[in-house]
Amino acid sequence: MKKILLIAITVLILTGCSRENSQEGIIATFDGYTITEKDIEKEIISRKITDLMTKKLNDLNSMPEKNIRDFYLNSFNVEGKDLTEYQEQFIRYHERQFNYDITKNEAFNIVLRDKILYKTAIKKGYKKTSEKEALKMIRKANETSEKFIGEDNDKLIEEFSAYEDEVVKDYGYESYDEYEKSRLDKLSELITINNMEKEFINEIRSNPELTDEQKWIYPVTSWENYTEHLIKDENINIVNKNYSIEYYGGLWTGDF
Repeated sequence: MKKILLIAITVLILTGCSRENSQEGIIATFDGYTITEKDIEKEIISRKITDLMTKKLNDLNSMPEKNIRDFYLNSFNVEGKDLTEYQEQFIRYHERQFNYDITKNEAFNIVLRDKILYKTAIKKGYKKTSEKEALKMIRKANETSEKFIGEDNDKLIEEFSAYEDEVVKDYGYESYDEYEKSRLDKLSELITINNMEKEFINEIRSNPELTDEQKWIYPVTSWENYTEHLIKDENINIVNKNYSIEYYGGLWTGDF
């Protein structure tokens, strides 16, 4: 009897360990999708690399860093206290887009939004962009960066390329090319989302009653509101309670 009891206890312990290990690294799940600590790590690294690349590019072109809020306050020609609700949301959205020093929870919210938007795009019939097409778009973007540096300035282009390789080595990649290829699946998904976003924006801007400024602001604020509407409609199970969903926008009342 004691032997049977000992075996039963051993099985329970091993089963418990197995369940615990299967949950290791998982932050949240929804409808077959999983967000892991690895996803968060990749997002944070990607932001850090982008930040370093942007600063280097600005440095090579002797361009000072811009303050996003000041830039848009100047564009709207208003003081901060006079911003409308939509203008404020628009600015905050862009401040987050260009915030490269993010926390793990901010990274979680970025990844969550990307996964939910990708799921929605596929559900709506948008085809996932192939990795081959994504790589082609990366190459085109790199060419644009080189033009920004100056096509006739081969020395600076060479310096920038060397800097790219140097930076990514700190994160375990042999070269910037290897880093880009490691992100092809993610980039394919983001391009697919972007295709859906373009149609969404065109639909908003087709409203003849909007002013020019509203056609500039509303697509951004509406997209944020729509994304958060999708989040609220999703049955998300947050396994790791160190993470939480953050909401930045307002109520979505449209139809898309």
